Amino acid sequence: MFKDLDISKVSVLIAGAGSIGSVVGLLLKEKGYNVALYRRNPPFGVQPVSILGVVTKSIEIEILNKDTLAESSFKSAEIIILTSQKQQIRSILGDLGIGFDFSADQLLISLQNGLDPASEICEILKRELNKPVPRIISGVVWWSATALSTSEVYYHQSGITHLGIPEVSDCPKPPISALKEAVDLLKLINEIQTTENIETIIRQKLLLNTISPILALVKQPYPEALNNLATREVAHLAFDNALTIGKKLGWDLNNEILHRYHILLNSDTMLPTTAKHKDQPIHRASTQISAEKHGGKSSNAHELLKLFISKNSQLAEIILELIEELPPNYQATDPYELLQKIKGDPNFKMPICTLTSGQM
Repeated sequence: MFKDLDISKVSVLIAGAGSIGSVVGLLLKEKGYNVALYRRNPPFGVQPVSILGVVTKSIEIEILNKDTLAESSFKSAEIIILTSQKQQIRSILGDLGIGFDFSADQLLISLQNGLDPASEICEILKRELNKPVPRIISGVVWWSATALSTSEVYYHQSGITHLGIPEVSDCPKPPISALKEAVDLLKLINEIQTTENIETIIRQKLLLNTISPILALVKQPYPEALNNLATREVAHLAFDNALTIGKKLGWDLNNEILHRYHILLNSDTMLPTTAKHKDQPIHRASTQISAEKHGGKSSNAHELLKLFISKNSQLAEIILELIEELPPNYQATDPYELLQKIKGDPNFKMPICTLTSGQM
């Protein structure tokens, strides 16, 4: 659809433009696309935004909100990239529904952690907002960034992005050409791999994110947090619990990263710090970021932990209760106290899980 167009005339709206969205938006703008970031918090208008880390650059880019979007040329952007946390989908789409012209011809790329985000996007647009549903492509990013402020993002490490056509029962399945358009766009800024089963990749990434609530509770960065033996033991328990439930759910655990991670958590291997120099920001877990802003009850840990609880996981119930107690700007839990809280809980049962080479 876009291959014969001047890319400077192809409008891309990055919705929920925090750390990941800002990196994607700035790098696409540098490549020549007409890009705007959609945010809820000021400043708005044309603003300088900087990336540090893997690449270093500062670019002026337009930042819109729900009040300014309706008056801008981006109200009918050809491409929407959703990069918010999944628990924010409903509020962001609700805001966009006020001033954005959705159409079935648009390309919507969802780069979000969470169970089945494409189905939720379809449901909200079709059932709640009564809007046309764009061609939805789902993605999983295997790279990280941290927002230092509204105008600076630290790009910690590069990595691949998986893209695929999601299975959404209530919405038309996008043609393979939509996936190609998404690949052609994002390969300009990242290594891309396509998959015929993006849901499997989403679930595998979610299993890896199981330790995010643990790191949030102790407020320690990844990966050096795992050099604390108590933190590693709790992370090991949480990860084994997740793998056990994943097996029960019939999830495909044939993933090399899952296998390596399982070996790591079973070992006493010390991990190097990610910081290359003293000014590099720590890599905070996403659950910590959301809990610090809004408190634990609004963090992104709930969906996965509640799924585990529905499968009778006492450990997930304990962790969720601890997360929900966190106020905004909370104090860190001592890792050894956390371990004792978990092991001392009368409902706690030790999870046991192994990954064989056939499940790599």
